[in-house]
Amino acid sequence: MSSVVSERSSVRPGAQPANAGAGYWPRATPFRAQLPPLAETLEAEFNIAQMRALARLWDIQLKGSSRNGFVAQVAEALAARVAQMRTNPEALLEGLPPDQAELARRLLTARDHELPLPRTLAASLWSRQVADSPDRSLTEALDALRRRALIFPTHRYTGYRDVYYQWLPLTASGGNVPVISWPVQRSASPDRTRPAGHTGAARFLDAFDLVLQAMISTGVSIRPPLAGHAQAGQISWLRRWEHDPQEAQRLLNSRPGWVPNPNSGISVPATSWLSPEAAITLENQTGLPAAECEFLFTIAAGLQLIEAPDFSAETANDDTRPSQAGRYVRARMSAVEAWYALSNEQRFLRAWTAWQETVPDAIEVILAAHSKSALHTPTSSAAHSDLPKQPLFKVMRAIGAREMGPLDLGAEWCALRRYLFRILRGLPRQQWVDWPTLRRALFDFHPDCAWTFMTPEHWWFANPDGLTRLQHRWYDDWVHSIGAVLEAALRGPLYWLGLVEIEEKPANATSEADKAGIALAAFRVTDMVDWVIQAQIVVSTSSEGPAAHTVPTLPATATPRPRAVAPVTWLDSATWRLPPAPNRAEFIAFARKIGEPTDTPFTYRLTPASIQSALREGITTEEVAAQFERFGAPAPEAALRQYRAIAERYGRVRLYESLTVLQLSDDYALPELLANTSLAQAIVYQISPRAVVIRADMLDELVREFVERGYTPAVT
Repeated sequence: MSSVVSERSSVRPGAQPANAGAGYWPRATPFRAQLPPLAETLEAEFNIAQMRALARLWDIQLKGSSRNGFVAQVAEALAARVAQMRTNPEALLEGLPPDQAELARRLLTARDHELPLPRTLAASLWSRQVADSPDRSLTEALDALRRRALIFPTHRYTGYRDVYYQWLPLTASGGNVPVISWPVQRSASPDRTRPAGHTGAARFLDAFDLVLQAMISTGVSIRPPLAGHAQAGQISWLRRWEHDPQEAQRLLNSRPGWVPNPNSGISVPATSWLSPEAAITLENQTGLPAAECEFLFTIAAGLQLIEAPDFSAETANDDTRPSQAGRYVRARMSAVEAWYALSNEQRFLRAWTAWQETVPDAIEVILAAHSKSALHTPTSSAAHSDLPKQPLFKVMRAIGAREMGPLDLGAEWCALRRYLFRILRGLPRQQWVDWPTLRRALFDFHPDCAWTFMTPEHWWFANPDGLTRLQHRWYDDWVHSIGAVLEAALRGPLYWLGLVEIEEKPANATSEADKAGIALAAFRVTDMVDWVIQAQIVVSTSSEGPAAHTVPTLPATATPRPRAVAPVTWLDSATWRLPPAPNRAEFIAFARKIGEPTDTPFTYRLTPASIQSALREGITTEEVAAQFERFGAPAPEAALRQYRAIAERYGRVRLYESLTVLQLSDDYALPELLANTSLAQAIVYQISPRAVVIRADMLDELVREFVERGYTPAVT
């Protein structure tokens, strides 16, 4: 499979973390193609005869004789068809022959429609669609889709020895593209062999609230960075990555007198940022399994609801030895307040989008690498007591793939999650699906599904010793690598999010699934899959701001228990408590304008500085009083009196006597004096680019210095 990232490419999907810096967690940024308008593409791709033929294929009645008019009419008709996909994804394929429609479904299932489409991927899917098909047949199929203006050749990406195509813009569809239907199912509901407490659809928001409240009350410790090699700061393939220093030293010594082979691999540690002690604490505080606590922690980090250490400071330090103690972080209260001010639907969709798009920490990879047993039974002895010491596999990266960073690999995990969701979309609802059967079908369909932006030459799966590469084109190796990751995503994140219900194998089972190390026997898709589809359509096709989206109501199985919200109360004449709630979003924003947050959660205080800041925005005393009256918490008279007193003095002209002012002749003199003299030490206030207030006691010294440096000041 080809890659959209190569040594010649400047396109890096996860190269830049969003909100990177102290206090923010790095986020994988998914690659999105910047498509030109459809009319522009049609203008470049079709002459007037081809435009007439395209209109006949789509049954478009062209009017007039102008080529530009034809382009506008065809573009409008295709845009209308794309808009119909919001309610009927098959609208894109209406009128296509069965083989072309099937190829389009396969392509849209295997890869995001926003991404460029490599020909090698099309060839791989076509060869599985039609046995023994010659390359000419694939060429005909692709040309047929091109003649219908569904795909276009693109040269906007410098791929890895490949030819790329691009779908017509499908943004107006809300991502509701046609996918493959998987007719595998169980005829009857299975016997329930789940452990105690293993329920059906999970209430994600309830569980997330438990973990978030625990982190608000006590904070959370994250593990220290892994000890790095002593020369990691000077070695490019170690600098940005956590690694095993002994493994790195073996690579450095692998070819005495030569640099290591760039095709050599070094393992990517499968570790969570949550410290083992914190996992135990969260497990005891919430009653949730440690694995689920880790997942909820990664979602909170992806949403920036908790603080993060300064990753840039750590990576800049050549001393890669970790501190003895883990780092302690707390919730970011401004983000938490904004979170609780959202509706249940908005919160779930944001968490889902974070896991699909930006969370680089692959908890499902960690689970697949370390666990075959149940993930859902809480343990109290250790945070990872359900994880055996011997992993199933290791994730390896080539030391010669210097353009690949940790966030690029995180973008791969996000793309794999979106692929699995497209698989779920094609499954029957509320019917039990036999996992081993579906797993085999997924291997036959697209064994290379883990590589979207990179290739197996950039990174791969290996045996636990890291020496033998697992061949993802061999079914047994695929089962114990990619298949295990997909299974862990079903048994972990997708179950915790409530999109699937699962049946795990009995402890004493002796089926073929047991022999292959399978812990998941069957699962069924819930109504949450359809809810997510509809919610994504609303958000992606709405022209309003993010806070204005009205997404569908959550199904009853995913609706959290009603959360009691405390009233707004004044603690003293200057301090008030404002617990967040969906109907208080605007009031919270108002409170942050007139007050300063205190160390206590959801509590604000009026200060002279905050009042002056509010006055600069035009907030009057009457408006302050009206806002608090509206929420049943009238402001104390002392608070209004303080606000009114500062408002009366605000903006008045102040006159000062006995000031020493340095006035310059042009805008360039001040920077020159600051660079060549000690003027900076004497400045009290800068009035303008040509005038500054200086300390009177330093005037004589400055005049002498100016004269010595060749300036001729005039003292008046």
